Amino acid sequence: MYILPSDCALYLSIVVNIPQPTSLIVLAKLWFLTMALLCRFSTAITWFSLTILRDSLWRKSSRHLAILERTATLIWPWLYFYFPFVYGISVVEDA
Repeated sequence: MYILPSDCALYLSIVVNIPQPTSLIVLAKLWFLTMALLCRFSTAITWFSLTILRDSLWRKSSRHLAILERTATLIWPWLYFYFPFVYGISVVEDA
């Protein structure tokens, strides 16, 4: 069972309404029982961080592809018109 961020307020209100421990043993028991909740919160934070990382990498890769596409668009006419002059090859076939 995962705790969604929208449910955090509900669980926090439950934790706030717990009676205060009167001894170190009760405090240790409370800490031990809440370790699972802390683990779940850190898991949610980890997945959120991985989602942000994945999105930023996707943006960078799409930007990189756009740059390559623009470079290819600019280089293709140059190759099409100047390649025959440099190598003496006819691009257009004679009919």
